[in-house]
Amino acid sequence: MKATRLAATIGVFFACCALLFCPALAAGDGGLSGKAIETLRNSLRMDARTKNAIDALSQNEVRKLVIDTEARKGVANFFSDKVDAKGITNQNKSGRCWMFAAVNTLRPAIIKRLKLEKFEFSCNYLFFWDKLEKSNLFLEKMIELADRSLTDDRELQWWLRSPAGDGGQWNMAVDLIEKYGLVPLYAMPENTQSKESRYMNAALFRRLRKGALEIRTKHARGAAKAELRTEKTKILEDVYRILALNLGVPPAKFEWRYESKKGKDGKPTASKPEIMTPREFYRKVVRVDLGRYIYLMNTPNHPMGKLYRIMVDRSLHDSPGMTFANVPIAALKKFAVAAVKRGEAIWFGADVGQDYDPSGWLAPEFYALESLYGVDFSMNKAERLGYRESLPTHAMVFIGVDIKNGKPRKWLVENSWGEERGNKGLWTMTDRWFDEYVYALIVDKKKLPAPIVKIFEQKPVDLPYYDPVWAR
Repeated sequence: MKATRLAATIGVFFACCALLFCPALAAGDGGLSGKAIETLRNSLRMDARTKNAIDALSQNEVRKLVIDTEARKGVANFFSDKVDAKGITNQNKSGRCWMFAAVNTLRPAIIKRLKLEKFEFSCNYLFFWDKLEKSNLFLEKMIELADRSLTDDRELQWWLRSPAGDGGQWNMAVDLIEKYGLVPLYAMPENTQSKESRYMNAALFRRLRKGALEIRTKHARGAAKAELRTEKTKILEDVYRILALNLGVPPAKFEWRYESKKGKDGKPTASKPEIMTPREFYRKVVRVDLGRYIYLMNTPNHPMGKLYRIMVDRSLHDSPGMTFANVPIAALKKFAVAAVKRGEAIWFGADVGQDYDPSGWLAPEFYALESLYGVDFSMNKAERLGYRESLPTHAMVFIGVDIKNGKPRKWLVENSWGEERGNKGLWTMTDRWFDEYVYALIVDKKKLPAPIVKIFEQKPVDLPYYDPVWAR
């Protein structure tokens, strides 16, 4: 035994010597040899600029070091055209930006028409139904994919990774509102679980994945689709219970009352109480036909002027999915300017994690990442999409634009991150940021030129779940 250990020790010793004195032996083709490591070491010039950057990065957040304060000087927070929007909402620690942005496009009109000081819809109400619908969609996919290999099928694995996540798109908000209606915030307020959804999601996902196991087990034993759907209903009973315990039970009816602004006598005018269902509230009080809005995107890695569809981008199983026309960024900009000038708040999708200053700016001009690192990070929009450097991650609302010499210079954005972030909840986007990181916009089809509307007469090209314009 001792001789064996001695031989092993000698073997290790000579192996180490080989690595030290024969760098070429340290790695095979494509590996990092000792010589390659030495080349990399010599490539770093430890000059004053590099030393300063190392010191700064060791003690500060990157974001605080890359803000170019000189570039930001003299840029006034003034906008030539603004929507009369009031109030900032807060999605808190949940992925409901798309939902908040959707109902926030409806708020200015209802505040103006009813002469309200403020108003907010309940996103907790929509959240409940979104989770239930996504759970049903997931279980239907488990029935559809029941004969796929659990270890080898990529689509099945994709669904299992996030069975009913928080994220969404404009079309999903429309589907939910048209099916379930809307309620004011007081009818189903936010609570601890809606504000921080990860703990509820952990329980929900666990039950759904167990449900997938139960469905696949029954399928393997020869169960017919009708029997699998019976099993699905039992699973959804548990899902409904989980959602009700976490978010509360959504109201079937509620009392609608409001106070208008103070009149000439200095007193606000109170409305008569009225019992409504959520769908009645949507039809009678909100009074907006969401079906008239169509979805435009700018994805330069796909041909322009074409109609596309992403079937996985939906909450409802019986929804057609997200359908969009791919148009140049100049078209998105033109339609956004026109909408703001009409006084309309406009939902849009963008990659909010790029080039932003937490004080309230979305501006590549103010974000000196290359200067800090001394590295070229440049990629165009199509390249960033294709190589997964960028994708639509967040939905917000345009409520203002600053026009000079007929061209937009910057945009006023209403976010759903509360008043503590940005400039009391508002963000200023430069026009260059619009070009690089805005991807989607909803527009009233009655306000669009015929060639754009005609794109929606095409047969849509179905994009797979792994397409760069939609990922999770």
